[in-house]
Amino acid sequence: MDRLRLPKLRFILLFSATAALLFLQCGEPEDSSVDEDILAIEEVLQVAQQRALNRLTIDWDALRTQMLETRASDGFDEAIRIFLRAMGDNQSFYSRLNGNNIFETEANCNGGGYDFGGLPSDIGYIQMRSFIGSNQQATLFAGDRHNRARTQDGPDTRGWVIDLSTVNGGNIYPVIAALGPFYQQGTLGYFIDAEGTEIPWGYSDDAAFVRSPNDKQTVVTDPYIIMDPDAKVVVVIDLPTAGAGEAAMIAFKNRPNTLVIGRPTCGLASVTESFTLSNSDILVLATNYIADSDKETFPGRLMPDEQIGNSEGLLTRIEEFIGN
Repeated sequence: MDRLRLPKLRFILLFSATAALLFLQCGEPEDSSVDEDILAIEEVLQVAQQRALNRLTIDWDALRTQMLETRASDGFDEAIRIFLRAMGDNQSFYSRLNGNNIFETEANCNGGGYDFGGLPSDIGYIQMRSFIGSNQQATLFAGDRHNRARTQDGPDTRGWVIDLSTVNGGNIYPVIAALGPFYQQGTLGYFIDAEGTEIPWGYSDDAAFVRSPNDKQTVVTDPYIIMDPDAKVVVVIDLPTAGAGEAAMIAFKNRPNTLVIGRPTCGLASVTESFTLSNSDILVLATNYIADSDKETFPGRLMPDEQIGNSEGLLTRIEEFIGN
């Protein structure tokens, strides 16, 4: 398995030798769904023991026993809920072949919202959103933001506002590539797993990359860099900012002349992978923290430099920071 492409969704087939042996020893089952459930539980545990973000802190034998007992008493879905609570990452979930998803999270990413209607025209504004789609669509998505920066940039542009307030997940790389005009070139952060394995990611020339600039993930066809690389930038975050939005904020951490304002983020600064089981269900599992360029991880909500809870105060602070 290629560990260097963790943030991308990949589908693999895993079998549990233990569960398979159990199935064979039992002979012809009276209820095949029981054996299918046990096999799925064993597969889920096998994947999680190898890849889960918090795998080093979990008593796997106790969890297996609890899941099997719960399956017998309360059903398969409740056993999976036990598993998801044990993962403790608020991002992992289980997707059934029938379309039902099983979630177990304490994260609250709802609420907030800012109105940027009063922003002066000589302050550039880039509104970001989440992205899920093909590589071709990612290129168009990132290129559109480069063009928005290009059309707003000029000798009279006093500074920039990067609005991450509604970026609540999706693919990290198109978002990073889209903000390439404002980032410093090179490594902007790391993916770090439970053992401390570090995989760099960042932006260079025309693409978001992982591992090295040669490993391009989202490429921008006609890239742009703002006229004043040292221009003041205000990054706005909010309660819905999560995942890719938090990665985008993290990438600004060591940029000079940058201020992060708004409300604390949702607190989901980690990477998920998808694993297809033998019953065709899918386990989406958090596997890596998203760390900054200093390799600091963020297991909880990311805090702004200054907390501001209303649009009027936000616009006032933007004007103060950017100045004339």
